[in-house]
Amino acid sequence: AETAVAPDFCCDATEVELHLLGPADGGTLSPFGERLAETAEEVVIASSISSEEVVASWRLDDFPGGSIPDRTWQLRLPVRVENAGGAQVNITVEVGIGRDVYIGQLPVQSTFVGQGSSTLSVDIPVEAVEVSDGWDLEVVLLARTVIFSVPQSDSQLLIEWGAEDEDATLTGEMPTVDMDLLEVEVDGADAYFGVVI
Repeated sequence: AETAVAPDFCCDATEVELHLLGPADGGTLSPFGERLAETAEEVVIASSISSEEVVASWRLDDFPGGSIPDRTWQLRLPVRVENAGGAQVNITVEVGIGRDVYIGQLPVQSTFVGQGSSTLSVDIPVEAVEVSDGWDLEVVLLARTVIFSVPQSDSQLLIEWGAEDEDATLTGEMPTVDMDLLEVEVDGADAYFGVVI
């Protein structure tokens, strides 16, 4: 009989801030703020909605294996209301960790967002789980309700990300790999870089 081999868990969990980048229909997540663009990506909701709609999704593949602790992750999302006194907003965030999905919502069923720019914070309770090498992280943003207050014909809610001034982030504890770059060794025209993982 074959003996099952337990996954080789590599890495300790540390708090990581991931930036949401790229288009709404296929965005990515990155720990590197240097990848933020000058101009933000955005989705415009130009009319009130009362049924769940997918706004955008972001994905990052091939994380190292390890333990994810029982913690609350947080998504911070820049939004802007134009040509209305404000908007009642109800959004949901789904965080997929491997095959498991965790759901977060705004603190109350519908949060009022005033005219102009502001930032929404959504907490996502994540349960402790062991993940094997190569697991994927996916974030899906869904709008459940948007109702404009004192609306005009061109009222709109803009959800923004991916730029220095409109930097949407996901913060949570997950396995990471530490890398130290050793002193460079030069041999003629060749340079050798030593890395400790």
